[in-house]
Amino acid sequence: MFYRLKEPYVFTGYKFLPFAIEAMDGEHYFDKPYFFKKDTFLRLLDCNGQNDMEADKAIKELVKIGVIEESETRLEPLRDYQKYHVFKNKYMKSIHWSITGRCNFKCRHCLMSASNGRHDELSLDKCFNIIDQISECGIKRVDITGGEPLVRRDFEELVRYLSEKNIKINLIFTNDHQPAYSEIWILIIDRSCISTSHTFA
Repeated sequence: MFYRLKEPYVFTGYKFLPFAIEAMDGEHYFDKPYFFKKDTFLRLLDCNGQNDMEADKAIKELVKIGVIEESETRLEPLRDYQKYHVFKNKYMKSIHWSITGRCNFKCRHCLMSASNGRHDELSLDKCFNIIDQISECGIKRVDITGGEPLVRRDFEELVRYLSEKNIKINLIFTNDHQPAYSEIWILIIDRSCISTSHTFA
């Protein structure tokens, strides 16, 4: 039988955790990557659609849950982005990112005292650079906070760029009192880069 890692799954790894399979788009997320022992993972690397092989327990389980496909005939080779890549950094499931120090409220309980914008706000280009670095580290999720993140006029551009980099917005901490961005939620949900568990604080 021939076995092949399905798209959008990839062979990957991180510092101290070098043997894993995970998904690389916004619709097929594991809660975290599948990490394997070295011997098992080296066996899984043969699931490239080109090798006639017998399935072991690990392969059969991944076939069962839809991560690996099987066929009696040779399958297409893996795409370049699916081939084994190890990130130099440690594995991080997500990051918490404050994109602004400004806010349209003056809540007494808020530790930011953000209404006056005392905290510096990075330019859009610098935010794009941070997103590039997040992507280069293999981080697939980000929680966005502030201040009030929706007061940024370029918020939509940040959302689009995160989506282009296949980074999922897991949580947005917002008071949801920015009418100008009432349509942004449709954009976020349509592009599958935010979970339905977003939080309004």
